Amino acid sequence: MSRYVLGLDIGITSVGYGVIDIDNNLFVDYGVRLFKEGTAAENETRRTKRGSRRLKRRKSNRLNDMKNLLKENELYFEDYRNYNPYEVRVKGLKEKLLPEELCTAIMHITKSRGTTLEALADESQDDEGTKAIRFQKMLKN
Repeated sequence: MSRYVLGLDIGITSVGYGVIDIDNNLFVDYGVRLFKEGTAAENETRRTKRGSRRLKRRKSNRLNDMKNLLKENELYFEDYRNYNPYEVRVKGLKEKLLPEELCTAIMHITKSRGTTLEALADESQDDEGTKAIRFQKMLKN
């Protein structure tokens, strides 16, 4: 039985390989596997999908963490979904909530929490010309 050696040359867009029979001093096989070069569009697609996966994972973790926290404080109820979260939140502005209602409101806020940072960032990227046009329209009205 012969002894073989595998050699690999790993590059950015290719992998070269060679298999050598060291007892007979022969090349058994060799070659290169070339990979398609990435483009900016593919990078953007990959980033978008990765961002979506992260958002889903963070949301799931956030809900599980809140669920565990409410359980520790004996405020978690499995049937919290039986209440309308919007009605419960409005009711909570004026009167004391039942523990089940409080659980509903907290889980709803935890689930649907969001940010307006993207909207603010988009407005700050406006060029001066657009701002000037907006200001002129405001003056006319």
